[in-house]
Amino acid sequence: MRGAVPKVHVKNHIKACQHLWAFNFLRYSGETYGEMIETAWAENNQATSSTKEMNDGHRHDTLDNLTNYWNWCKLLRITEQLKAQYSQNLKHLKAQESQFVEQSARYPEELLAKWKKMSDVVYEEKGKVISPFEAKLKDAPPTQRKAYEKLLDDEKINWLSGKDLTGNAQFLNQGLELEERQVRVCMILSEKKKVSAADQRKLYTDLVEWQATHLRLCLSLHGENTQLIDPALPESAPLNLPSLFPQHTRAWLNLGTMAAEEYSLRKGQAHDTLESLQLAIQTYNFNVDFKKSNIRGQGANTQAQDYLKMLEADKKNAAVEYTCAREALLNLGLPANDKILRELNHTKLHGKNMAKPPKLSDSKKEDPWFWNVGHPKAMSEKEEREWQTELNRAKWFRD
Repeated sequence: MRGAVPKVHVKNHIKACQHLWAFNFLRYSGETYGEMIETAWAENNQATSSTKEMNDGHRHDTLDNLTNYWNWCKLLRITEQLKAQYSQNLKHLKAQESQFVEQSARYPEELLAKWKKMSDVVYEEKGKVISPFEAKLKDAPPTQRKAYEKLLDDEKINWLSGKDLTGNAQFLNQGLELEERQVRVCMILSEKKKVSAADQRKLYTDLVEWQATHLRLCLSLHGENTQLIDPALPESAPLNLPSLFPQHTRAWLNLGTMAAEEYSLRKGQAHDTLESLQLAIQTYNFNVDFKKSNIRGQGANTQAQDYLKMLEADKKNAAVEYTCAREALLNLGLPANDKILRELNHTKLHGKNMAKPPKLSDSKKEDPWFWNVGHPKAMSEKEEREWQTELNRAKWFRD
């Protein structure tokens, strides 16, 4: 027996989980409810006014009784509910089969025969997810992790050749992670929400430790370029990364090598945040569609709306993090008119819903530029065909 994660819940997991444990990519899995366990929230919320006045034992018994009653009601209605869903799914199945047949008819028979021989099982090998539902592109965009691993390899090679081990790669990578945490705290505060004291203390402690490493690696920054970190406002502490200084100041502080290494990490970070933005948009689209089709009642709709607000915040967070990464890249030498990492319009964070069949009007809608960032430039006609064929193969397997 193999487990899986419900379709709504898995959308909020990391990308690897969405391939390994999603019902969408499992054999013999069809339409599922999505997130059955969360449907009782609205009724349980109505009991909070009573249970918060109870002792632990009484509260436990009351919540057990509520859950048992909920399960009993589901048992009474399950036949009627399954019949209604089965009838509805038969209509969806016919529409999807028709669409899949039309899509398959566009491809040559020899290409379809090749695809049909491929395994449709998702598995993990040496920490890497192997999935037929994901396009395998040679010229994939850079990532922060790949850039970090390359910098570590370069440091190791330099050390083996007799040069000093700088430790810049780990230091800069930690700095970028601290910056992301600062941005998230600022986003939470901008929404007039509170940040937990424990999170602030942890951020402050990590910043103090990181600053000590910073001064050890960058002796030229001693003095007026450093300042104490305010324990009450760790999110406002300047990190003094090379991207903070203009080019002539970096040269004077002897930060040229570190600036080049930060540029490499920032480029990967920018692509990572764009991927996070795409995932956040698709997650939001999926849940909006799920809410329209499945959520009924004032309490359930209120809770679903709160959840959508959280997903909306995820989109904004990813957009802000990309903007921060791009501004740092501009300071480090990225051309302002770069064709790949362009300026992001925060009012156009949208995209077509890939979780359901395309609508007739979808072809008239133009997605924002960041949906095409992964397209390699200056490809030959043959490379362009191979690239598009691989994308078509991944879509064919998904459908």
